[in-house]
Amino acid sequence: MLALVILFAVYALFASGLEAVGAFSSAKAGPVLGHLLLGLVDLAAGTVATLHSAVRETDLADAKPSPVHAPFRRPVHQ
Repeated sequence: MLALVILFAVYALFASGLEAVGAFSSAKAGPVLGHLLLGLVDLAAGTVATLHSAVRETDLADAKPSPVHAPFRRPVHQ
């Protein structure tokens, strides 16, 4: 699952670069603003996905067993 999040982040960051190229190759102001807006949205999505994957990875490293599943465990007989 983490690989898919990272793949999406790379795609979104790449798409933001393509939108920036499209913005500055346009002759009129309308398409320039539209491409820049889409580029900023792609950049934000890539940044959020990257930060989310980094936070999630550190959370999984420090994870403890969930207390929710504790009542369903079989008792250990000594």
